[in-house]
Amino acid sequence: MKKSYQFRALFYKNAALQSRQIGTNLCQMFTPLLCLGFVYLIQEVAFDQFKGANFSLDFPYLFNVPVIYSGLPGLLNLTCLQWYYFNSSQLREQDKQFLGYNDGNQSLGLLRHILQRPGCSYETQDHELAFKNVPFLQQPNSTINLDIYHQIEYLHTVPFVRGSDLQDLYLIPDGAYTFFEANEKKINMSIQVNDIRLHEYHRSNGITKIRYQNKVQPNKTNTMMLVAEGQIATIDLISRALLHYHNPNVWLVSGIEYMPLKGQDKSFLLKLINVIGAMLYPLSLSLLLPVFLYAIVLEKEERLLQMMKMNGMKMKDYWILQYVFSGLMTFLTFSLFLFTGIYLAGLALLTDTNLTLLIIVLTGWGLCQISLSFFFQVFVSKARTATIIGYLLSVWGSIIALTTNLAIYPDPYEIPIYLQLIPQIAFNRIIYIFSMACAQTGCISQFSPLTSEIQGCIISLYVNFIIFGLLGVYLHEVIPQEFGVSSEPWIFRLFKKKKIEFRDEDEYRINIQDAQEDQDSKNEREKVYKIKNFEDYPLICKDLRKVYQNNVAVKCFCIAVEQGEIFGLLGPNGAGKTSILSAITGLYECNDGEAYVGGYSIKNNMQSVQMNIGVCPQFDLLWPELTVEEHLLFYARLKGINKQNERIKVQQSMSEVKLEPYFNYYANQLSGGMKRRLSIAIALVGEPLIIFLDEPSTGLDPENRRQLWDIISQCKGKRAMVLTTHSMEEADVLCTRIGIISSGVLRCIGNSTHLKSIYGGGYHLFISSHKELYLQKNNDTHNQQYYQKMIKSFLKSILPQAILVQEFNGNFIYQVDKNQLVVSEIFQQIESKKEELRIQDWGISQATLEDVFMRVVEM
Repeated sequence: MKKSYQFRALFYKNAALQSRQIGTNLCQMFTPLLCLGFVYLIQEVAFDQFKGANFSLDFPYLFNVPVIYSGLPGLLNLTCLQWYYFNSSQLREQDKQFLGYNDGNQSLGLLRHILQRPGCSYETQDHELAFKNVPFLQQPNSTINLDIYHQIEYLHTVPFVRGSDLQDLYLIPDGAYTFFEANEKKINMSIQVNDIRLHEYHRSNGITKIRYQNKVQPNKTNTMMLVAEGQIATIDLISRALLHYHNPNVWLVSGIEYMPLKGQDKSFLLKLINVIGAMLYPLSLSLLLPVFLYAIVLEKEERLLQMMKMNGMKMKDYWILQYVFSGLMTFLTFSLFLFTGIYLAGLALLTDTNLTLLIIVLTGWGLCQISLSFFFQVFVSKARTATIIGYLLSVWGSIIALTTNLAIYPDPYEIPIYLQLIPQIAFNRIIYIFSMACAQTGCISQFSPLTSEIQGCIISLYVNFIIFGLLGVYLHEVIPQEFGVSSEPWIFRLFKKKKIEFRDEDEYRINIQDAQEDQDSKNEREKVYKIKNFEDYPLICKDLRKVYQNNVAVKCFCIAVEQGEIFGLLGPNGAGKTSILSAITGLYECNDGEAYVGGYSIKNNMQSVQMNIGVCPQFDLLWPELTVEEHLLFYARLKGINKQNERIKVQQSMSEVKLEPYFNYYANQLSGGMKRRLSIAIALVGEPLIIFLDEPSTGLDPENRRQLWDIISQCKGKRAMVLTTHSMEEADVLCTRIGIISSGVLRCIGNSTHLKSIYGGGYHLFISSHKELYLQKNNDTHNQQYYQKMIKSFLKSILPQAILVQEFNGNFIYQVDKNQLVVSEIFQQIESKKEELRIQDWGISQATLEDVFMRVVEM
């Protein structure tokens, strides 16, 4: 058999299912487009509303004159506090004297010529009110440095305090000076400015930050960073002091007049739009995960996955096809998202960001979602639960990632490496960085160089794709599922020592003796032990044993099913019938013993076993969206029937079960009887060596049951079958041999006639007496109880060894040994007393299979 046959089977099956779900797929693909449309609508409405508005300050920026700002309208939250560090340690002594000092209270030398505002009040760390002339300069000392260090460290390590100013903001200077030369002719210095682009590091004093009222929306406040202006103001402060030193009667006021930028500065709108996009895009692109997870768990819950495995499907091919179709869905969804965002909506994030970089990120996230569905399906067995978990992972994962981006680690913070390892946070982070770049410095248009954070998040997506994919496939095989045989974990195989197991023959013989087998069952066991060529029999079970925890379900079960035989396996509920079939078909693993199908061992070669069996389960395991023909074609391809003969074999199977007129019907359009026939046709297709029919007529009406019996009877002599049923009539009609199992033990085996002769107990004599109403109408002198006693006495006299089996309302059933009953004599004797004993009706019948069953089970 070519390896491509199973791949073809799964491919065409998945393609057919996807073609029936066009509406669902289109809805899934267009969900991200709704987010694009929403962002595009916000962008258009916002730009239209603010068209022609003035987004810049409409008053000049004046350096180092804080008193002036207090009189300007529109400025909010002003503080007068302004101060700088200065370092004069490198100056000569005469230069130090020339430079002097100005600590806000006292001043000397050049620095006393700084233009100051007297009596600026501010609150100290001890919550006391302090007053100083501003601006002032202060030499750094260890105490102040330590306080500032703690404040900055606090903001870095606990970034979620963003949105409120530092508690002791007065400790942070507006800038710093280092003087190298200072005299009347020359000032040589270097400056530093508080240029950290976080509002919380700055006071609103007009040096590096101001707050002003939004004229378009008066209830809102805008914050403006003044880094470049702050640098010029720092230089200007000393320059004007030197000018005033030489010209004491002249004060020079310098400043900047801004160019009017009406309708041009849209940065804050772009930032708002990109933040909204950073919130919505990752969420809309994460909704494929619940769809992929639901599809896998649904086939697992409906036992369709196990049905495919029982028919020889390799899980390797199954996972590959899941990747292919999930990947195709991802490709179409993401491609449509990019096309719409770039060519129709024209959103900056998609048009200006490097397209190759976007494709790499989206591909990584798409593959990661497929792998995550493989991983989480291991721990979920219900499709509804899978849907809930999938949406929780998508929605709440995006919300947590969004909170991380906006509140805990906003731009320009980098998220820690351990958070980059979480796939949803990594993907959300990349989109957030791209969006912020477009809103601030410009979109990332070049593929390289990339920041280490972006590189780490991209690598994380692809590493998670590999890890979760491999983990999902591996755990599916080794973790015990509700159905199916689990493999041994590889780590146990590495350290497991090979040992020789010895069977305790004495204990084994005791188990067999305690098994309560009849002679026929023992002969069957001896026959199995003597078989040398297992491939000569469609099925051989040799000492099969199955234990659930401490409950032994099957004990030393032995049978050999010959070609063309229909073997009936009967037994009460819990007797072990299902456990035997489950062990043979690979649904569960047997604890001991062995079984062979056409010579293939269920322990060493389950794949070949499943390729040579046909299974009709107790309940119909069908895809509602596939037709009769598609079902049969799928299983024919799965069994390795070549392309030239697959439709011929399917036609034969439909003909055998009389489903040819319904070949194009979907499974959900079939009646219950038709579904059972389709299940049998699935078992027949591919010409298996043996077919297992698990209660095939359960729940069918008499007409459909008879049709089903005819179909099975036509297969008698052509294929070997194992039939389990609770219908004794069904077993009597269909089976060439019958085995009755009870408490996991094969109690008896043989054809129906043979079992009736041994366990049937001979004949059944049925007698019914006239009822009380009849006696009263005929004015009889005795009542019904009187005649019932007379009937019993009469039968005791003519059949002294007859056993009363059942008595109810004047009806008697006696069991009579066949050697004690001469029908002609009994007929004559009863007929002669019929009128006298008021016998209404009577009859003699041979024991039924049901009588045999009841007698064997109760033994």
